[in-house]
Order: sequence, then structure tokens, then C-alpha cells
Amino acid sequence: MSTENDSLQGASTDARHDVEPKDPSLPPHSTSQQDLDGALTASRSETASEKSSDNGPVLNLSEILRQGLALSESSDEVRQWLLAFDDHKPGTDVSYKLQNATQQIDGDSANGSLLSLLNQWLALWSVKSDRERKENKTARTTSHKEQKHLDWLLRYVADFITLGHSGIDVAELSQTVETITTICLNASRQSDINAGINVLHAIAANFDFPESGLEQTLVVLCASTANLPETPEHLFDCAKILATGYLSEQVINVLFSFILTPTAANNSKNLSHARGATRLLRILLPEMKDSGQFILPLEDTVDTLYTASIQGIFRFGHDVLSTFHSLLSCNTRQEEITNLDFGKIVGGVSLCLKASPLSSQTGRSENHALPPTPLQEDDHRQYERHFRDRETMAKKIGRDLGTLFEHLGSPAREIIDEFFLSYPQFAEAHQLMLTLGNLKDHYLQADENEIRREYADKVYQHIVRNTTLPLPCRLRGIEIVLHSGDRLTEGDSDSTRVSTHAYSWILDKLLTQIDIERDRQVFEMLLRSLQYMAGSYEAAAQEPALTMRTLEKLSSLIFIGPTSGSWNGGLAILAARVLVTIFAYSLHTDANAAVRAFEILLEVASPRCKSRIARLVSKRLLFRLRADDAGYIYINTTSESSDIAAALLRTRESAEIFTYEIPTPQRHSASSTSLSTRSDANDPIWIYPDTEEVDHPFAGRSSEILNVDIKTGAQIQAELDMDTWLMNITRCLQTDVDWETYSYTIVHVGAQLSNIALFLNSIQAVIKLRQVLCGQIVNATFREAPVSSGLKKSDVAICMFHFLTSLIPYATMKLESIQKGFGDDLVRAFISGLGASWEGTSRNCIHALSVCSLEIPSSVATLYPTIIDKMSKNMTQAHLTSHILEFLTEVALQTEMHSNLNPDEIQIIFGICIQFLEKTREQYHTSSTSQGRASVVARHSGMNFRRPPYRAAMLTDHGMPQYAAALAYHNMIFWFLSLRLETRAKYISWIVPRLVWKNSRGEETIDEQSQVLIDMMQRTAFSDLGETSPDPNFAGPDDGPVSTASWIVGLSVITAETAGRSGKSQITKRQASGTTYATYQQNTARLPSHHTPSQTEIRHQEATTEILPSHVLLQMMASAATTSLADQPIQLPQEDYVTRALEIFDRVPTVASHKIGVLYIGPGQLTEPDYLANTSGSQDFERLLGGLGYVVSLQPPLRYNPQGLEYPRDGENTIAWRDRVAEIVYHVPTLMPTDLEEDPQCITKKSHVGNCHVNIVFNRSGAPWEMDNFRSQLNYVNIVIRPACRGRVKEEKDFIPGFYRVHVITKDGLPNLSPAAEPKIISAAKLAQFVRVLAINASQFCGTWNTKDSDTEYPSEWRTRLQHIKMLKERVMAKSGDKQLVTGLSSNTTTSSAPGSSGGRRTPVPRDELSGPRRDGTLAAQLDFSSWTL
Repeated sequence: MSTENDSLQGASTDARHDVEPKDPSLPPHSTSQQDLDGALTASRSETASEKSSDNGPVLNLSEILRQGLALSESSDEVRQWLLAFDDHKPGTDVSYKLQNATQQIDGDSANGSLLSLLNQWLALWSVKSDRERKENKTARTTSHKEQKHLDWLLRYVADFITLGHSGIDVAELSQTVETITTICLNASRQSDINAGINVLHAIAANFDFPESGLEQTLVVLCASTANLPETPEHLFDCAKILATGYLSEQVINVLFSFILTPTAANNSKNLSHARGATRLLRILLPEMKDSGQFILPLEDTVDTLYTASIQGIFRFGHDVLSTFHSLLSCNTRQEEITNLDFGKIVGGVSLCLKASPLSSQTGRSENHALPPTPLQEDDHRQYERHFRDRETMAKKIGRDLGTLFEHLGSPAREIIDEFFLSYPQFAEAHQLMLTLGNLKDHYLQADENEIRREYADKVYQHIVRNTTLPLPCRLRGIEIVLHSGDRLTEGDSDSTRVSTHAYSWILDKLLTQIDIERDRQVFEMLLRSLQYMAGSYEAAAQEPALTMRTLEKLSSLIFIGPTSGSWNGGLAILAARVLVTIFAYSLHTDANAAVRAFEILLEVASPRCKSRIARLVSKRLLFRLRADDAGYIYINTTSESSDIAAALLRTRESAEIFTYEIPTPQRHSASSTSLSTRSDANDPIWIYPDTEEVDHPFAGRSSEILNVDIKTGAQIQAELDMDTWLMNITRCLQTDVDWETYSYTIVHVGAQLSNIALFLNSIQAVIKLRQVLCGQIVNATFREAPVSSGLKKSDVAICMFHFLTSLIPYATMKLESIQKGFGDDLVRAFISGLGASWEGTSRNCIHALSVCSLEIPSSVATLYPTIIDKMSKNMTQAHLTSHILEFLTEVALQTEMHSNLNPDEIQIIFGICIQFLEKTREQYHTSSTSQGRASVVARHSGMNFRRPPYRAAMLTDHGMPQYAAALAYHNMIFWFLSLRLETRAKYISWIVPRLVWKNSRGEETIDEQSQVLIDMMQRTAFSDLGETSPDPNFAGPDDGPVSTASWIVGLSVITAETAGRSGKSQITKRQASGTTYATYQQNTARLPSHHTPSQTEIRHQEATTEILPSHVLLQMMASAATTSLADQPIQLPQEDYVTRALEIFDRVPTVASHKIGVLYIGPGQLTEPDYLANTSGSQDFERLLGGLGYVVSLQPPLRYNPQGLEYPRDGENTIAWRDRVAEIVYHVPTLMPTDLEEDPQCITKKSHVGNCHVNIVFNRSGAPWEMDNFRSQLNYVNIVIRPACRGRVKEEKDFIPGFYRVHVITKDGLPNLSPAAEPKIISAAKLAQFVRVLAINASQFCGTWNTKDSDTEYPSEWRTRLQHIKMLKERVMAKSGDKQLVTGLSSNTTTSSAPGSSGGRRTPVPRDELSGPRRDGTLAAQLDFSSWTL
């Protein structure tokens, strides 16, 4: 065996074919304990002694030795001689007769023992074998005779030693060891080495091993285990016996010395010995001495290994690592292991891993361009193998360290964490995650930025960039790097969460990794990290170049894809979200970055982006952009389009309802349009609230550096080009074929356009958008929804009209670019939605036209005939009736618009109202006659008429015909009064007959509302003088005493107050529609001189009364004509009940009375005590009050109904408004006294406002208003007003918004029929007028709502007055005892209950009981007073 480094392996390989099979006679020896070997030896000695005795006397050993020495050098002769001894030990060629033949022969010093002789032959035969081997290389024929003899002799010697000798001289044993080790070290055949080690094992097992041969023996053992491809059978047994024997300490020291021998300086001398020594140490680790102590001292072992690893010998690294692994994984010594110096263990492992072959380094640095030689290629392959082996062993050590980790103290753990941080590939996933956690808790919490940066860089270099590591570890590494710059000071804001000096380093690393990363999940984490970094906007502001680099990288990812991979939709989505975040932050820190991000977002929102979801991510932000009234940009906190989204089934609730309504058999059919049965490709990718509840950084906070107009202020750094965004929307309408992005646009654009300030600098783009939109609506060229969605074109049309409505405010602008055609096109488009082929659009179009008639009257005026015509054709649709009538009411109240209508058009309006009344009566008649019969199946039933909930709601009748009837009557009143005085009577003969109808019995009858309408027409057909008032001083003392008498004439009460001497009279006519006060005086002429005096009474004093009130009444009645009993005036008796009845009657207002609350909610006010305590409002609130009505005093006497307000408790003044039909008294808490000490909750104020069914809420709080914000059982309707654009950050005292958002909300269960049920944007100039109309209609509706179950007609004041007259008349007649008249009246009173047109007290149809039926025609002819007034 050669002792040079690793030379044995090659030599033994050459001789491998010459190795003979191992002789089975060689006895196996126990590898456990020496005692066992001793026992076996003793047993064999006894057996041999017995045999020797049996075979005869003991041999003369001296003679034997002399014979052996005398033999020639012939191996055959010697072999034959030794075999000649009989009585062989079983399985061997050794005779028992030779037992103890190794003893020294007395007196014959010249002759050695038999063992000495065997040693001589071993040396000689070994030389012969080597010579034979060399000759075989050159000879034509080969011979193996000497090799076989040597093999035999080695076995013979081993068997001889184990024969059971009682003792062998130490010198001879030393000679044997020397001979054997020499043979082994010079052997070229592995079989020679194996046989030699067997001899050494026999010596160690049977005798005290000679110390002189220990080192050479260990050399043989170490070199063999290091170099031989197969480990000799008894090599490890021999080593264990030596290590556990009396030479234990020497064995360990020799092995340590072997390990420390190779150095870089001596060119790795005796490396094979060192490598073998490490292997023997691994074998000896668990072994123990007889005393119970472990053989191998661990601390010394660690020191030795660490010292060896310092040399950096590449080929030795694997062996050292293997020894460390065996040490760390030794379960029997775990407690001892945990107390070791892990600094040296981990340090040694690290040094081994850092070692590299010098030759390979040289090869890489020199002549790297030349092709490698075969030798270099072989070296390279060996080095690759060594690298792989080293990596494998390092992973095992990693597992060992992980297993021990929880049993170690903090210092050792920190050392291991450091190791795994440097070599993460050798840690298991869970251990590496634990290491990263410890690192974050320990080093990244350090105060020194240098330490944090150092470890963050290690994490980045060794973990983040290492693509071979488990994914969770890399992701955690990115997280640690990301947070390595986080500040530690409590109270730091989000903007400073990453320190400035760390921001640029971290962001640079992230961007660099993005350039090279291939794993999708890591890529996603990197993008989310960019989003987090964007939150450090203050640091980002100081690194504009990095921000721009980030933006360009995101743009590239969205449109092209990663540098190291192909385009990926998921990454594009993430990149879009990061882009959104950066834009949100840059709004406040870097205007240039914000503008660039905005430009990229516009591109992402366009069809150029291949990812639909990324487009929606961009649109979601872009549609939330808003500007305050100064033009500063901000992001709205929430979407304002969830309501209209339901029209396209884009709310979870509407989608579920629509799906649920599908019949079960069809729910899973191929033709079903259920959301639940669609394929994934057709499932909606945006829906409320699932995808739209997104929070953006700094949402709601106005930028101070970005505006829609850079000229607005000096501090503005850039302006946002909203023109481009509007053109993007326009192109979407024209060319976008993706339903998801198209639907998102038409749903959300309306709310954004309502933010007028955002587009004030983009009017031309608004005009272009309006042109495209109007053209598509009028020509019906907008997109249809996919068939799979279950939607119709009508649903899309609903959204288009909602979109169009938001453009109305722009038509009101007094700009050169806004021409009249802008408004004209809007009106035409809305008209196209009235009763068109699109189902469900009429209602919103009517509401929009209501706003147009107020805001752009000139555009509506020219198209009034068309509008009225279309509305008249839609009056048969119950769900539109109220809305049409509300529109007509609003137009009627705009007196400036009346000149645009001709008599025929006004007659159509009357016809619309009467048409509704007639239809209602027909429905009542049909329902009455069909009682008890089965109801007719709905004509439009089945799947073809299944509608989405939103469209269904647009087609739903509110079920309140009383309210619609009230609107119809009010319209006729308003429009009748709007006529010129000289033309009013011409309409009477057309209107009156249409108010009379026949009940189910065929009897003519008339509603009370119709009666009061006729009553009103009688009072106003020929007079516009207005209201009258009584004159308490109509007669003076000289006019004589005043006599008073009252009569019921028809359905009126006439009272005549007459001065008895002069005849001056004040006539009071109490009617349902009002009370008229007039004066009457007979023009009495002076008596002629020839006239004889006359007296009116027999008396004894001077006459004082010359005229009575009855005379005045008779002057107004028909003279000497037949008058039916029912039509004759009934004089009222001078009794208390009459007086009380008239007093009550006089207290009933002559106009419709409404009380409306007006609440001012100041900035930040959210509770009732806060806003009820206000004593004043903002400047625009005061302007609103001035537009709603007039300031009136509460001090008596009052000429209006104060609706519960009293002076001075409720202040000195309030606001009131009145026309000829209605009166509003506003309850305004800011005008009421405030005493927070006595009334801190402002209960007194709430007692008034809380009793109003309708409250106008001027909301300046900045928070949304809900019905629950003002709790009251009577709080039915809130008309909520706020500026259309949010107020500027720095308020300007004199600034008043130009537009307001008006939204009507109702309490739960109350239908919302208002034109502002969906918010409307109204100009400041028209705000008060619009709100007043909303308030009147809402108050009227609430009155109807309260009595809907007890009265089928609207409970107006006029009806109340009429009912008072009827009740007084009946009571007077009953008391007079005229039972015949009463009976006649009762029998001829027709009562019916047609919904919305009858009920309550019925008007008796007069008949002539005394002279038979009247001959003057029908009831209509009797009521038509125009025939005898024209």
C-alpha cells in the first residue's frame, strides 16, 4: 500500500482481478468486546491441548524451527512443510500441534520463534509476489503462483495468531505488525491489504497490541478506509478494538494528528490519512470504554475539525463535514452535544463550504478562452462530484442543526441563524422560516441602520436571489427586506414608515429583482412590495427618479410582460394595482409622478391593455377621481354608482334576485340566463360590493399640488388632463367590444360627470362626449348586453339615460362653447326615451325633463308639444302616471314657461289629467263588477317577461292612486289659473262634463275633489283680483245698527251683515275653495218732493232700521221663478252650534297648507344637538332660505297659519311661501331661539321640526346623510342638499357653489316617487325653486299616505271645507224638522268608492221632489255655469 495521498485507490484497482475469494476458514471475530475474543481464544487453547494429548507427545519446537530455517526460498516447499503438520484447526491449514510454537526455545538463541519464521517468509514472499507482478507486465504469459502463495501465507499467519497461544513475545508481535504494515503500505492489490488487516485485527483481538506499531497500523487503517473502493472486512473492528483498549488515548491522539497534518502550506500532506482518520472518528463516536465513558472527547474533536477546516483544503472538506454530521446526529450523546461550542462547529462547516479547488480557480482565470484538455475535463468532473457530495452533506448538517435548534441556548441559536442566513440552501423550509423570523425580531430591530442594512442585504443576496430555495422562504425574505427600513419610533405616520436612507436601497433591490425574476408568486410579492413602498410617499418624493423608474417598469409589465418571461395577465393586474397606489400617494407628493401615473392608467384603461381585470382596476380609480370646488384633485372614498349598477345586475342582491326568479326546471337548462349556470368566461368580473369595496390611500384628501387648471394657484405644480380621460370614455362608447369594461364605463361615468369642477377645463371634450352619447341614444346604436347575461337593450338604455342626465348641468353654463344646441340635443334624447321601444326608461326620462324644464327652459319650450303628446300617450301606464303629473305640476308652477303653450296644448294637459281620472274610475268599475270571479291571468307572463329588479322597479306602480288623483286635480287647478282671464271660461264646458261619471248602478255622480275644482273655477273664472279680507268698519254709527244673517246656498255659506239705516252690507261667501268678502250697498235715491213719507214698522219712536240682510240675499236670487226645494237657500238659525261651526270653518285654510322643516348641518356636525343648536348657516344656506320663501313675522295678528309656531317662544320670524293654491311655512331651527343651558338637547326645536313629514336637509357636514341621522316617527321624507363639488380646503368667505346635489330619501316602507329619488345636480340659481316643488309634492304625498287606508281621496283643505258645509247643512235641516227634505236629500245621495276619485262624503244629486224630475238636463249641465255666465 502506498502512503502517498490517494495513490492506493488506483493501485488496488489494477490488481482487483487478481484477488482470490476470501478463505472461508478465516474465523470471524467479534467486533464488540475484547473479553469475548479472550474467551474464544481460551476455549480454542483448551481444545488444542486436548487434541495434542490425544495425538501423542508435544512436538520439539526447536527442531521445527531449525527445519523451517533450513528450507529453501521455494514457496512451494515451505507451504508443503507447513501443511505436513496434521491435526489442523477446522477451517484452517494450521495444526494444533503448533500451538505455542512461538515461545522462545531455551538455550537456542540463534533460532527465533515460529512467528518470527513466518514473518521472514512474509517479507520474502511479498518480494516474490511483487517481482512476479512486474514480470507479468512484460511477459507473453502470466503467472500468479507467488501471489497465491502470499495470500495463503497471510491467511496462515492470521490463523496461527488466533490458534490460542498462551502468549507471544511482544517483540515478535511488534515485528509482525511492522512486517504486515510494510506489506500493506507497499501492496498493489487490495487482497493483500485485506489479508494484512486481518492479521492486525487478529493481533489486536488476541493480544495487547504493541504500542510501537500503533501509528503505522493506524496509517494502514486510515489510508485503506480513505482510498480503497471497498472497506476491508475487519478494518473498523480493528480500529474499535484499538480505541477501546489500553491504547485508547494514543489512538485518538494519533487520529487527531493525522487530521491536522495536511495544510495548505505542505500541499495537503498525507491527506488520505486525514480523510481516513475522520472516517474512523465517525465510527468511534458512539463507542464506549469498559468504564462506561465515551472513547471520543467531543470538544477535542470539534477543535480538531475546526482547525483542519481553517486550512481550506477542498478535497478534505467533505470528510470534515461528514464528521460534523456524525457528531451532530449522534443520538446517544445529544446532551453533551448541546453544550459544545457551536461557533466552532458552524465556523468549521462554513470554512469547508467556502473552500474551493485551486486548480479550478486557476482554470477559470487563465486561458479561459482555450478548450479544456482531457485531464482538465476529468478534474472538472471530479470537482463537480466533490461539490455535489459536499452540498449533500451540508444539507444533512442543516437538518442536524435544525433538530438540535430547540434544545440550544440563545447564543448557539444565533450562530445557527447566521449560518442559515449565509447558506439558506442547506436549511429545511420550516427552519429557514424560523431563522428569518428570528432575524427579523433580533437584527432588524437594531437601532443601528448599518446592522439592519447588513442583514437585509444578506437576506436579499442569499435568500431572495436564490431561486432554488422553497417559495415561502423567498417570499418571507422579500418581506424582511421590505421592512428592513421601517422606522422604530412610535407615532410615526405611514408616510415615514420607511426611513429615507433605506427607501432608495430597498426600492432599487426590488426593481432589480423584478428584472430577473421568473417565479410568478415571487413576482407578485415583489409587486405588492412596490405597493407598500409607495406608502412611504415622503421618502418617494425625495427619489423622483426611482419613482419614475418604477412607473415605467409597471407600464412595461402591464403591456409587454416581465423581462425574463412572457406577458402574464395576473402580473398585469398586480402591476395595475401598484400603479393605482403610486398615483394615490403621488397626488400629494410628486405632481410629475402623478401625471405620469395618470397617463399610464389611461392607457391601461384603454383596449390596448390585454387584461380585462387590469383595465377595470384602472377604471375603478379613474372613475373615483373628483375635484373640489377649487379644482384640486382627490380620490373619492366610495363609489357613487352602486344603485345604477343594479340595472345591469352588478350588485350581489340584484343578481341573486334575478337568478332566484328563474323557474326551477329552467335554472339549469341550456337556455337559462342564470348567473349561476353561466360558464366562467361569462361570469361578471365586477360586482357590488364584492369587487368595488376598495380603499385607496388618502382617499378623500385633496391634493395641494395637482389641479385641473394649473393657473388656479401658484402652488400648483401640474394639471391633470381630463380631456384625455373623456376621450377615452368616448372611444369606449364607440369601439369597446368588451362587455365588462363597457358596462363598467356606462354605470360609473354619470356619477363622475356630476362632479362639475373636475371637467370645467374640459368642456370641449364634454361636448364631444355629449354628441356621441346623444347620437347613440337617438339612433339606438349603443351596445346590447350579451345574451348570456339575461339583460336586454332596455337595461343598457337605462344606464345610458342615467349617464345623459349627468350632462344637464353643463348645458346651463354660460360659456361661448356651450350653445343652445347642447341642451336641445339632450332634450331630444330624453324625449326618445318616453314610451320608446326600451322598457323602463320613461320614468327617468320624465325626471330628467323635469330638471331640463327648470334648467334649460328654452330647449324644452320648443319641444313642449312633442313632450306633452308623448306623455298623453303614456298616461295609460300606471307606473308613469304620478311622474307625468309631477312633471306637469312643475311646469305649471313655472309661470315664465306658460307663454310657450297654446290653448290646444293646455287642453291636452287637462285631457291628460281627466284621462287618468276616467281610467281610474273604469278600473274601479271593472273591479267592482268582477268581484267573485277568477282574476284574469296576466297578459305578460312567462320567461319572456322576466325582468331584472331595477327595470322591474321602473315599471312598478306605487299603488297610491289617491296621490296621482291629487296631482291630477292640482294640475287642473294650476293650469286653469295659468290661463288668461278672458279664456278661462271657455274651458269650463269642456272640463265639467268630464268630471261627472256613473257609478256601478248607472247613476251620475261627482267626486268631492271635482266639486271643489268646480267651486274653484267659479271663484276664479272671471276674477284675478286675488284674496279678499273682511272690513270690520264697513259701516259707521250713522249707518244704523248692523244685522247679520247666514244662509246655506248650494254648497256655500253666505253671510250678510247689513247696516239698517244706510243699507251698507258686507257679504261673506264661504266656499270650499275660499272665502270671498265683498261690500254691497243699494244706491238709494233721495225721495222726490212729492213722495209721501213711509214707515217700515209700527212704533212710537223714530225709525232706525230700514233694510234687513234677507233683502240683500233676495237681490241675488232668481225672482218669481220656480226653485226646487233642494236648491232653495237654508237660513241658518242664530244658535251656538252654527256659530261654532262657522268659526271652525273659518279656521280651515283656504289653500293647501304645508309645514316643511329646514335643517342646516354644519361642518363635522353629526348629532342632533349639534345641528339643532345652530343659530345661523352658511352663506349659501341663507341664500337658499331666501329662495324658498319670504321672511314673515310671528307676531300677531297673522295672515297665515303658523303651523304651531308661536311668538316669542319660537322666535320673531320664520320663512313662508304662498301662491293661490298652496302655502308653505318652514320650520327653521336657525331662526328659533337656542338656550343650551335650559335645553341642551334642543327639544323645543325638535318638537317642531320633528313633527314635519318633510325636511329639507342642507348638509354641509361632509358626511353622508341617512334617515336615522334625525330620528322622528313623523320624519317621512328628507330632501338632502349638498354642494355638487366638495368644498375647498381653504374656504373663501364669499365663495358660493354653482351646483348642488339634491337627493330625496324616504323612511323604510315609503315609496320614493320624487324626480330626485336618484340624485340630481341642480344649479344654484334654480335650487330653491326645484326644492320647493319637491317639498310640496312630498308633503302632499305624505298626507295621502297617512290616510290611504281610511280615505280614498286626497284629504285637502278644500275637501275639508266642503265637508264642513255639508255637515252644517245636514244638521240644520235635521233640526228644522223637515224630515221630507232630509229624506229626499238622503235618498238621492250617491256614494261610491272609486279609488282615487271618490270616497268620503258624497255630493247629493239634486232632484225636484215637488214637481218631478228636472227638465234642465244632466248633472253636468247643471254644474256647467259657463252656459249662463258667458
